Amino acid sequence: MLANTALNISHISLPTQKVGEPTPGWKFAVLGDLGKRYEIFSDFLSQMKRDDIKFVIICGDLAYRITPEQYEYLHLKIAQSGFNRPIFAAIGHHDVTSKDDYGLFRRYLHGFDTHGKAQVISDLSYGAPYTERFAFLVPEDPPFQALFIIFDHVFAPPSQEQLSWIERLLKNYRSRVRQVFLFSHVPVIKAPKQIQKVPSKEWLMPYERMERQSPEGKISEPLYELIKIDPAATQTPLIPLTKRIDPQTQQVTFPHPLLLGGYERLYELLDQYHITAIFSGDLHGYARYRLGSTPLFVSGGGGARLQYPEALYHYLQVEVSGEGINVRPVVLTVQTGLVAKVEQVMIAEIFLPLVHRPWLYIFLIVWVGGCVFVLRLSRSRYKNS
Repeated sequence: MLANTALNISHISLPTQKVGEPTPGWKFAVLGDLGKRYEIFSDFLSQMKRDDIKFVIICGDLAYRITPEQYEYLHLKIAQSGFNRPIFAAIGHHDVTSKDDYGLFRRYLHGFDTHGKAQVISDLSYGAPYTERFAFLVPEDPPFQALFIIFDHVFAPPSQEQLSWIERLLKNYRSRVRQVFLFSHVPVIKAPKQIQKVPSKEWLMPYERMERQSPEGKISEPLYELIKIDPAATQTPLIPLTKRIDPQTQQVTFPHPLLLGGYERLYELLDQYHITAIFSGDLHGYARYRLGSTPLFVSGGGGARLQYPEALYHYLQVEVSGEGINVRPVVLTVQTGLVAKVEQVMIAEIFLPLVHRPWLYIFLIVWVGGCVFVLRLSRSRYKNS
């Protein structure tokens, strides 16, 4: 079920810890930017179910057209995939009609109970109707293992009210959980829309590059590279959070070229509360950085048109254990066909709009009637000639 609600949180089921044994590990998945290729997302969900993913978080841009039909078709593809576990989402640019109108996202992420009433968001969240500012603990009852915070900075840096909410959550729960994860659509740094390059293999994590050996076993060729190895690369994934204080204004700044203005307080919170990882989308590809001591993963390969030639459709599988986390990119290996595209057009572009707008039937009848009239007229002329 796709919903930022307390009911969805209650459906997260973790393995039971046995007496005298370490806390068992569990996995969740992250991806972003679904675009027009919902069949890719559906394939990913089927794979996630086979891999026992406990829940999914989408880093924004769920819809490629901001209409009720797109959200309803997305719910249909989720049901079709057989993935019956919770799905949560951050808000993206393509999920709202304007920076002042979040109504459609809030409507379809609120979820509805069996009586058609909107569900409660969650006790930790910002509050109604801010479905896009959402937080929850895993498991739902103590002892807690992890805190998840989804925040919104699609059109501007996080407001002071939102930063205060995040800081309040961290003050209350950081000492009671092993991990804290932050999620948003837009990265909290300047992420160039091109393949990331590193100087050598030592900078890569497992599964960021896959190789195949030649028959002689002497030469290895990359099957794919999410991050490219380039000895001439001058930048590394490390971004130090070195701050400066203006002696006159006493304002805090972070001078690194990839860091953003207006995010100074958020950068301070990362190191102050030892955030485990940040996940974002928006870049239709993959990149990974380290902000101070905090890993930042940018993953927007969920189905939208890829933004550079080397980009690949993928999602991130995050394994959580008592020893930390392990993040593994999972790359799409099966190509989708024409049937899936035709199905999407027929349902999302034709059938569902007619359901929501019955008056369109009038135009459909007129159009069909006009076609029949023109056909008969041309036939009669042909016979007369």
